[in-house]
Amino acid sequence: MTRFFLSASLGLLTVLSAAAPGVALEMKDLPPSISVTGEGHAYAKPDQAQISMGVVSDSKTAAVALKSNNEKMTNLISTLKSKGIAEKDILTSNFSVNPQYRYDNVNGQQRPSIIGYQASNDVQVKIRNLPTLGDMLDAVVTAGANNVNGISFSLAEPASVLDQARQKAMSDAKRKAE
Repeated sequence: MTRFFLSASLGLLTVLSAAAPGVALEMKDLPPSISVTGEGHAYAKPDQAQISMGVVSDSKTAAVALKSNNEKMTNLISTLKSKGIAEKDILTSNFSVNPQYRYDNVNGQQRPSIIGYQASNDVQVKIRNLPTLGDMLDAVVTAGANNVNGISFSLAEPASVLDQARQKAMSDAKRKAE
C-alpha cells in the first residue's frame, strides 16, 4: 500500500506592538514574547497518478520520422481515451525532431555527418482510477509507447489531509508553548 505523506510546520509568535512609522524600538521597549514551532504529519492513500509517456521514432529523413511518430502518438492517445482517460488529463509536455549524428575521423579531426532523424513526443497523463494503472501501462506499451517514466502519486483533494497536518502542528506548538 502506498501512502501519501503531508507535513505542516507552523510557528506561533506573540504579536508585538506596532510602533509608529519611523520610530526605532529597542529590545527593552518591546513586550516579552515567545516563539515556538510545531510539527504535524498526516498520511493518506494516494488516489491518482501522473505519468510521462510518449513515442520516440527514428528514420533516415525527418519527414518519415515525424510521420511515424504522429501515427504512433495517435494510436497511443486513442488507447488512453478508450481506457477512460479524459482529454483534459492528456497534455503534451515535449515534442522535438532532431538530427542524429555519426562522427568520423577525417585527417585527425572529428567531423559530424547526419545519419538520420529522431522525432519524440511526450504527454503527461493523469490516471484518476489507480486500480487500472497496471492495465493502463500494458495497453500504452502495446499501443506503441516506448518512453514511459516519471510516475508520481498524489491526492486529488489534499485539503483535508493538509488540515490534519496543520492541526497536529498547532497542537504540537501549543504543547511546547505551554
